[in-house]
Amino acid sequence: MDDGLIRQTFQSLLSAKVAESAAREELATASASASAPAVTTVPSFPPPMLDAMKRSWVANVQKGAACASSVSSPTRVMSELISGLRVRHDTARATRDGLVLIDIALRPSDDRYVALQVLRDFDYTRNTGQMMGSLQFERQVRFAFSVSSEWVTFRAPLLFFLP
Repeated sequence: MDDGLIRQTFQSLLSAKVAESAAREELATASASASAPAVTTVPSFPPPMLDAMKRSWVANVQKGAACASSVSSPTRVMSELISGLRVRHDTARATRDGLVLIDIALRPSDDRYVALQVLRDFDYTRNTGQMMGSLQFERQVRFAFSVSSEWVTFRAPLLFFLP
């Protein structure tokens, strides 16, 4: 089976889990009215297939980490600026579960970090300024499964900073 198709299937599974999580939260906060939303059903897969899908997804996230660490990437440029300020941080760090990449993780202490997302002009639509779908999905997965700390989005044209 094609690796891209395997990742798309896993993305669909993650999307269903995010929707289920959101529905459960809404159900918990909704009144006991008849208009309370139903909790979605997440499809199930045999464990070997689920493991193969997650391995493919995580391998793709790791490829993204390698690209984010390249010399001319905006993430690398931001990391160099932060290093110049002598702030402890990690660059292109995968979350504990490996599902998403944190562009820059500022580390105010050893047991806590603040995730910083570096966005470029092409990460937003030109007409409405809305974040592209892939980044919205990544953010939803990050909040639903991975990050339980502060999250900061830095949106600035980084062409000024590139060498």
